[in-house]
Amino acid sequence: MAFGTDQTNAIGFVLGADHTYVASSYLFPTSHRAVMEKTRTRARFGVMAQREAYGVFAGWTWVSPEFKGQDPKGQVLGSVRFFWNF
Repeated sequence: MAFGTDQTNAIGFVLGADHTYVASSYLFPTSHRAVMEKTRTRARFGVMAQREAYGVFAGWTWVSPEFKGQDPKGQVLGSVRFFWNF
């Protein structure tokens, strides 16, 4: 969703989530000590601001644990992108 008076000045938001079932993974072979979780969940939020030829995007993603023994609260990952069109 974007807000602004024209395409050169805008603020936008991104929101999303997904949940999946994992049957198997070559990253977690059965011989490995780590036992993978069968389901995984992600939730994302981001905001973008653009003015004229430059802008910035900042986003955060929460991911549920991928294997047993990981912190049960999951992890929060962040990203920032700066851009300048010339």
